Amino acid sequence: MSRRILWACALLAGLAGGGAALWWMLDDEAAPETRATQKRQPEELFPDDIGAVARPLPTPTDYAGSQSCRECHRELWEGFQKHPMSHSMFPADDTSPSEDFEHETTFAAGRRKYRVERTAEGIRHHEIVDDAGGETIYDQAVAVQYAVGSAKRGRSYFIDRGGLFFMSPISWYSEADGGKWDLSPNYPPAGHLRFERRIVDACVACHSGAARPRAGAPDRFEKPPFAELSIGCERCHGPGQKHVNLRRAGHAAGEPDPIVNPALLDSSRRDAVCYQCHLLGQERVLQYGRTEYDFRPGMHLGDVWAVLVEGTGIGGDDSTEAVSQAEQMMSSRCYEGSGARLGCISCHDPHSYPVPPERVDFYRTKCLACHAERGCSETADARQVEHDSCIACHMPRLHASDVPHTSQTDHRVLKSKGSPLGAPVKSRPAKSRGEPDPIRLFESGTPGLAERAERRARGILLSMLAERQKDPLVALRAERMLAPFARAAPDDLAVLDALAVAAAIQRRPADAAARWNAILAVAPTHERALESLAVQSIAANRPADALMYLERYLIVNPWNSGMHVQRSRQFVQIGLETQALQAAQRALELDPSQTDTYNWLAELCERVGRPDEGRRYRDLQRRIEQQPAN
Repeated sequence: MSRRILWACALLAGLAGGGAALWWMLDDEAAPETRATQKRQPEELFPDDIGAVARPLPTPTDYAGSQSCRECHRELWEGFQKHPMSHSMFPADDTSPSEDFEHETTFAAGRRKYRVERTAEGIRHHEIVDDAGGETIYDQAVAVQYAVGSAKRGRSYFIDRGGLFFMSPISWYSEADGGKWDLSPNYPPAGHLRFERRIVDACVACHSGAARPRAGAPDRFEKPPFAELSIGCERCHGPGQKHVNLRRAGHAAGEPDPIVNPALLDSSRRDAVCYQCHLLGQERVLQYGRTEYDFRPGMHLGDVWAVLVEGTGIGGDDSTEAVSQAEQMMSSRCYEGSGARLGCISCHDPHSYPVPPERVDFYRTKCLACHAERGCSETADARQVEHDSCIACHMPRLHASDVPHTSQTDHRVLKSKGSPLGAPVKSRPAKSRGEPDPIRLFESGTPGLAERAERRARGILLSMLAERQKDPLVALRAERMLAPFARAAPDDLAVLDALAVAAAIQRRPADAAARWNAILAVAPTHERALESLAVQSIAANRPADALMYLERYLIVNPWNSGMHVQRSRQFVQIGLETQALQAAQRALELDPSQTDTYNWLAELCERVGRPDEGRRYRDLQRRIEQQPAN
């Protein structure tokens, strides 16, 4: 499973998650003056005028569906049904689950308990908090609609709230103690986003076969949200309706076939078919005019994304990120020695998956295709200890640090088990054009990433870095780099947002607001812009403006408890205490774990002359704060 695609997509989590928008603006110490002695890279020079920028043409959408492929490719189709990719997503209440719904369906994490319940109406996930005496304070149950993952390593679950998807804090881990329920990855026991963690387009695009995103509304889906749930044939071969029509009509000799065979592509575009989901890097920046659903086999990865890479993802403790196989492979001697002829499909058959008894022979055959004459330096007895497995020594299993209880194979193809971990990374050309150290883009300086698109991506990434470090000098560099792009394409929302962030970090709130409002002029339901303008209004003590943006935000996403709390506080600012109480009560319904909300409700009840209710909230707050740790 993927750290960035499935479990770390919290870009729209808002106040409940602590940071999609600029909540640090509420902190007086959040944007310190830059130290004069701090060493800085020289400013890069970019043209003031880059000319007109045209939106890319729409990518083909004439999908036929995987069932159409079965007509002529039955053997391949049936083999693929055993591949984990063909089970990437399905209804959570599937009648033949791999999970255990009968035994040990309750577990403790921190001061909370979690329970999985399978009912006639579907699957429900519970978060439960008991007081010190064992009496239940709350038991919040939420229905989950989609299971994500083949269960080879585990599964996580999506909640569909009217076309908005959220992550459940409960996941199933197949490899742990014979299978167990536990907190989802990146959900620390001490505190997490619970049922409010947004699932964004990047997650859905890779884990589903054919999503139905809502036009002009990022991270939102039609009803039903999927045309094909699990990954199918067209993910790797491209939309197939023209191919199907051609074959049904009788394909004349010499007539070009529109279907894509990745094996026949050059190495960059061949590997891009896999990298669309398996090269996530540290950040991905969508190119202008592109969505997460626009990649088609035959394109370069850089036609849709610019990817920030930082290494193999392997730490000194033998841990690794879940989806770093591409970076690891490209650092291997096998990859370098082949001149990039080696690729993912050199070793992995995308149409089938070896069952455990066949796994050793399957991969040894792949190794011997290149190394048959080289032989093995180990003795026959030593090889038999590992069942004569090449990968046992050269691609050992590692603990996946961001997917608890699971491991993955080291794709660096080490010379031996004793080879040092953390060797220098050598990825496909990382040719620098005076780039700052923190930004190393995949395929920099190659035809796979156009120069203008690379410059735009660098500016956006610099803005992200400036936000993370709260550094006005980095923000200034980002602003100078991106200004020509904003003039060339006034509807480039990613550039406008990056410029707004840069202005906010440099303490120019009016300029930041102008940029975010320019986004809303193009996309009135843009969550990041609405949230950021709400925060800015709160910081400036403008409660009427804050309420306007908060209410617009909550029409788009009414499931963010933190935004309801802020709305409640702004109502108090303008003297509407009854409305403030109602907003706070809604926040508590969504997230009954927040003790601050109980305290705020107690204050509000006392303000409106309901002291008994206020004492009840204070008692609940006390009982939660005094609950024992599990």
